Amino acid sequence: MRFSSPKLLANHLRAIAETLLGMIVYSAGKIVIPFIYIHGCVTYVNVYIKYNQK
Repeated sequence: MRFSSPKLLANHLRAIAETLLGMIVYSAGKIVIPFIYIHGCVTYVNVYIKYNQK
């Protein structure tokens, strides 16, 4: 692809970078949010078990 000006090229590359970043963040969010939820449940269960062992 040929670009008439460096500014146009820079805008094009930035648009691609932002799109990729958005996709990564979205994908990570779908993984991280359930992981945080599961981790919270596991932590709660571990604390509950520790207190009931006394």
